[in-house]
Amino acid sequence: MWGAYRGFFDNGIQADWVHIDDIEQYDAIYAPYPIKLTSANAERLAKWVKAGGKLISESCPGYFGDNGKVGTVQPNNGLDAIFGAREVEVEFMPDIGDRVAFQHDGQTVTGGGMLQSYRLEGGKEKGKFTDGRLAVVENSAGSGQTLLLGSNPSITYFRTSQDANRAFFADVFAWTGKTQHTTLSNNLLQARVHDGDDGSYLWLINHTREAQKSTVSMGGQSGSVSFGKPSWADEGTKLEAGTVTVPPRGVVVVPLT
Repeated sequence: MWGAYRGFFDNGIQADWVHIDDIEQYDAIYAPYPIKLTSANAERLAKWVKAGGKLISESCPGYFGDNGKVGTVQPNNGLDAIFGAREVEVEFMPDIGDRVAFQHDGQTVTGGGMLQSYRLEGGKEKGKFTDGRLAVVENSAGSGQTLLLGSNPSITYFRTSQDANRAFFADVFAWTGKTQHTTLSNNLLQARVHDGDDGSYLWLINHTREAQKSTVSMGGQSGSVSFGKPSWADEGTKLEAGTVTVPPRGVVVVPLT
């Protein structure tokens, strides 16, 4: 779960930890390592998708059901219909899972933990493992959509923070149809936008011990950012049109004009 959180965080995406009782407050969910689901929670997720939710799930969703019992059909507890796919083979290999790789949107993503290959049951092929087995399935269910992954890229990202897997998390965020509020060219900086009665403020934090420079775009539009007078800027801060340099361990708070 930490690998998935960091995968989004390192792309400047603020993810929430979402309890099953609160999923109705969200329209998109990434499920890392969802290997155990009760039948009630599987049904709740299915209803949420059919009502318009977008669910991205790593491998073996709900593999263990009520009382830890393995389902004879996988994905378990009716989730095969939601994902439009059924398991062909499964391998649990936490010690060598980093040897697993699959294609997604033309990029090679390293998996981890386990490998679950599929056959289509109404879904659409979106990627294969390097050995040719089906790895990624997209499906529509009711008003919602699902994306099923045959391995766990979050595990590898937790261990290695490799660029290819970081890009994967940005890609699946884009798959939800959402647009980031703020995008930086340098993922070593973190940005957040805070709105208030007197306007919007951009917060930039450099947690490294070296100065970091980055371009800043808002809502996917590059070159559209102009800054007002900083409310807080540590010594060494440089602000230009759409570009900022933050000193080591520095913080910048600046209004957006």
